Amino acid sequence: MVNLAESTGLECTGTVQVGRDVLCISVEGKPTGRSVELAPGQRIPLQPPIGQPFLAWMPPAEGREWIAELPEDLQERVAVYLRTYGSVVRKRGYSIGLDDLRPDRPSVSQKLAERPNDRDLRESLLQQFFQQLPDYAVLEFEPDAVYNIGNIAVPVFDPDGRVAFCLTLLHLGQIEGRSIHAAAQPVIASAQLLTRQIGGRAPNHDWAEPL
Repeated sequence: MVNLAESTGLECTGTVQVGRDVLCISVEGKPTGRSVELAPGQRIPLQPPIGQPFLAWMPPAEGREWIAELPEDLQERVAVYLRTYGSVVRKRGYSIGLDDLRPDRPSVSQKLAERPNDRDLRESLLQQFFQQLPDYAVLEFEPDAVYNIGNIAVPVFDPDGRVAFCLTLLHLGQIEGRSIHAAAQPVIASAQLLTRQIGGRAPNHDWAEPL
């Protein structure tokens, strides 16, 4: 992570999944002027748009269990989202989040970090996520359009093919659609190196299995 931060000049975070939460275990890099969304030791609930790689590569059976714990009126919407956006994330090899440039608007992760056990807040933020879905989950990028990229997150896999660690590069700034994949390469390379170092492998789940 130190090498990734130094080579890009950006901040990066490392997170792991602990139960139904995401735990930040490391932050590296030069501050960009925007607040880091998570600090080491912070633990927040796993739910869109938080922890996209953990969700995209989650085994289908575990995904069904996770969805069943959500509010009943949101379960089908979440399942459809994971089937569509999860497939795109797996094909790309990484997830992409857009930055909100309004400085007075707290991020979803900041709100969840402040009140991680507030179920009403979690449900409200999940409803808000679906209302603003195009701002969080872009399925296709127009080559000539400019996007303000808030984060690129790549999974590190363990020997069982599970996501052991998520490596996220923060606040990349304005990038043309055609250049986003190139911007993701340093994160991809770092995640692949870590996967090899721990003897990891990509999962081979049946992604056609229903959620």
